[in-house]
Amino acid sequence: MAYVIRVESERGEVRSPEVSDQEFALNLLLPRLSDHSFACLRFIDPYGQTVFNRMQIATFLEEVGRIRQTEQSPEALRLLDSIDLLAIQVRDGVHLYLKFYGD
Repeated sequence: MAYVIRVESERGEVRSPEVSDQEFALNLLLPRLSDHSFACLRFIDPYGQTVFNRMQIATFLEEVGRIRQTEQSPEALRLLDSIDLLAIQVRDGVHLYLKFYGD
């Protein structure tokens, strides 16, 4: 599944350029739903929307960091870097949400 990842305001206004995963790299990076060691990333829905708020972003960023430690693909690392930048905007902002749109 392809994903589009955005930072949106509470009114749905897009606050930065979106990240598009047309190469389907995120599917290979995300943990399985049954992996309870991931409190956030395991819930990203490949077929629908997943929303993270500012309170969840610290955990989200920690989990992305764990994935980064085992990843070697330059393309995947660039995707993770782009997602991190969006997550940091949410962490540092007010009334912002990190949204994943599945295919």
